[in-house]
Amino acid sequence: MDIICPNNSVFRDGPKAVHLAQRACKITGYKVPEFLDTLAAAYAEAGRFHEAQTTAQQALKLFESSGKETLAKDIKGRLQLYNAGQAFREGS
Repeated sequence: MDIICPNNSVFRDGPKAVHLAQRACKITGYKVPEFLDTLAAAYAEAGRFHEAQTTAQQALKLFESSGKETLAKDIKGRLQLYNAGQAFREGS
């Protein structure tokens, strides 16, 4: 079962998602933008929007510097959600 479940709040667990995503980022030296993106979404799910914004911006820089413009565009959309105090829900 996903830690961040898009359609059922019964299954979403923001704090656990933060914990797991932080572990993944720590193991990879905070250098994998996909993991940073996941961590940002987890922070937002847990209501930690400032941290979500900061982490998403880190991911954005890494995506842009590696030429992954499509992923960078996706992050920019999620940043708008975090700036508005909203969590990202895939498929919604």
